Amino acid sequence: MEFTPTLLWSQTYENIEIEINLPNISNEIFSCENNIFHYECLSSNKKYLIDFELEEEISEHNTSYRNDKKIVLLLHKKEEGEKWNFLTKKRGIYKNNIKINWDKWENSDDDEDEVKNIDMGGLGGMGGMNNMMGGGMDMLQEIMGNMGHNGEECGEEGCEEGSEEGEEEGCEEGEEEG
Repeated sequence: MEFTPTLLWSQTYENIEIEINLPNISNEIFSCENNIFHYECLSSNKKYLIDFELEEEISEHNTSYRNDKKIVLLLHKKEEGEKWNFLTKKRGIYKNNIKINWDKWENSDDDEDEVKNIDMGGLGGMGGMNNMMGGGMDMLQEIMGNMGHNGEECGEEGCEEGSEEGEEEGCEEGEEEG
């Protein structure tokens, strides 16, 4: 009986990396010719096999071993910089066995400057929110601070003359009722 291994795949601008995690791997055969990916091996006295056509073309491939439980297959994209949407040409094939390795994925759509400006770590009060809103929190705090004033002179920063008469709320210091 043959089993299908689970593949984790990721991509960079130049390569497609496929990891196969099985214990005690032996007798492996790997080929990638005419855009057909083929891998088979023995693991714990079970035969594993997977064959499929790749989404795009590759220029070359190689195999590297990290330990006896993981095999890494590196496929060099024929056209560098091209983003692959899928690993397989035929959709739905091996959908339970081919998974994206999000830990190694490089997203070409990410703008590094935007990522650096977002401080999601220590929101400490509202400081992190200020960074996320592009400084809008400073303006909001100023508006909120002035809400208790009726606009007459009171000696506090942000108080201005010329508000409408008859407002009941006013400045705490130096307030003149009118």
